[in-house]
Amino acid sequence: MENDLKLYKGLSFEEYNQRYSSDVHKRQNECLKQELLDHLDFDKKIIDLGCGTGLAYFMLKDRIKEYIGVDICSDYISTLSSMNLEKASFVCMDGLEYVKNNEIKHSNVLFLWSIEYIGTEAIDYIDDTNTIVIVSYNKPYLPGSGSIYEGKEKEFKKLHNPKKVQRDLKSKGLTLRKFMNEDYYFIATRKT
Repeated sequence: MENDLKLYKGLSFEEYNQRYSSDVHKRQNECLKQELLDHLDFDKKIIDLGCGTGLAYFMLKDRIKEYIGVDICSDYISTLSSMNLEKASFVCMDGLEYVKNNEIKHSNVLFLWSIEYIGTEAIDYIDDTNTIVIVSYNKPYLPGSGSIYEGKEKEFKKLHNPKKVQRDLKSKGLTLRKFMNEDYYFIATRKT
């Protein structure tokens, strides 16, 4: 994937936030916020791999000591960077490349609906001094039109195999369970 992708699912930063502001998504976000409050150590920085439009930052901004948002979508990163958000910095880079090239110690590392893009290999570069929270899909899905995988559905299906992702995460010592008491999502955690 290129490092200069402009849009996610073909949507601009504003369009993405507008599309995902339904009541269902608001309930999902409230559940996610509570999970993050329950699992994160707010004395540590937060590294949000695949940060998208900065959802985790905006949910937790009052508790954050330091936040680093990492995403390959240059439109989102430039928009977030231009907001001059307090205690936040943003990096336009693939999440796997970020963990390979940066020593990550004593941090909270988030993969919110991004592990299938970044890959479970990223966990191998995150040592046991870090708390990890992953939320992802429990069932296969196909990306919508305009996504970075449009026309590459075969590649995406190979990449996005929820059962394999879950096996990999369990083998790496993460605890898995349903997220929002639904079969559609799961949450995986490793707490220090």
